[in-house]
Amino acid sequence: MNGVMKPAEVAVELFGEPLTDSKRQRIYRWINRGVFENIFQVGKRTWIPRKDVERLIGRIEELPSGRPVA
Repeated sequence: MNGVMKPAEVAVELFGEPLTDSKRQRIYRWINRGVFENIFQVGKRTWIPRKDVERLIGRIEELPSGRPVA
């Protein structure tokens, strides 16, 4: 499947190496919350379109830099 990524690949793309279970689980939580608009699931396998990941990266880059407001 060209143009799609596994959740583990998305975790590495967003959070960097090394891949940890908590990073991978965060992607699954985001899938359940609807952060990614289009996902493909066949049985227990899940793929996320690369365009959704790039859209999310673009939104992250648009956030103002500096300390987060608590």
